[in-house]
Amino acid sequence: METVRTRSSWMVFRALLAERQPFHTHGALRGEAGEHHSTGRLAGDDLSSFTRTPVDFVVYSYATPIAWHTIDGDWTMPSTRYSVTTSCHQSAIRTAISQLGVA
Repeated sequence: METVRTRSSWMVFRALLAERQPFHTHGALRGEAGEHHSTGRLAGDDLSSFTRTPVDFVVYSYATPIAWHTIDGDWTMPSTRYSVTTSCHQSAIRTAISQLGVA
């Protein structure tokens, strides 16, 4: 599992997400592959979206999924905001996902 800095460039996260490579930071941000995942503080439509389609990779901030990749090949990122720290994580991951497939 790759260890990266929480404040790494979105380009670092883009590379990890493109390959769906598990990673962790020395903080609360991590990415995990597999089928069984914690739902953390997800609720409502976000929770339904997360549990409706099989997920093969999840990015967590603390215990809450902030982005996930489905076996259908789609990335989902809820717009729900939590803490200032999680908002920073969401921003980096949102940018990385938006740049997947861009050379």
